[in-house]
Amino acid sequence: MEDAAFLNEVAAFLDQSGVCDAADEVNRKEDRAPTEDTLLLSSHQLKAETEKRLASGISPVTSQPEHGIYSTSTRSKVSQEDKSQALQDDTKSTESRRESQHAQASERRRRYRDKIRNEKEALMRQATELSTELTSLQTAQLIQKKKQARNLMFNAWRGLLHDSWRDECERNSRGGY
Repeated sequence: MEDAAFLNEVAAFLDQSGVCDAADEVNRKEDRAPTEDTLLLSSHQLKAETEKRLASGISPVTSQPEHGIYSTSTRSKVSQEDKSQALQDDTKSTESRRESQHAQASERRRRYRDKIRNEKEALMRQATELSTELTSLQTAQLIQKKKQARNLMFNAWRGLLHDSWRDECERNSRGGY
């Protein structure tokens, strides 16, 4: 399977370079499966379309001297215009890239400000909640201290009352009424 794929790649390369002649093409067609034929046909069509587009476009400057409308000075003027156009395109792309980077940086700064603002609001809410909780705990602690003080005083009074009652009972039992 790998050998067949390798042979197809070599054949395609030779077809592109124009080395193979028609007899080799016939021999190779006999060896190929139907799907390989369609691949070869589509690669030939692609090659033909590419050559057609290249032929219809502006051909690159050749080493042969040209006669006619375009002289050497015209070609140099055109190439200078091409260079200036390329420079303008580079400048535009640089400006576009700079604007894009500026917009991205601006967006990052905005998101950071939003994040900081949200964190600040969350901390303020948390501080308010904690302050409320602290106030309620302090109030509960104060109430507890008052109860403890009252209980302490109550125990002292109860002790005094108990002593007083015992003294009175002793007096009553002695007959000192």
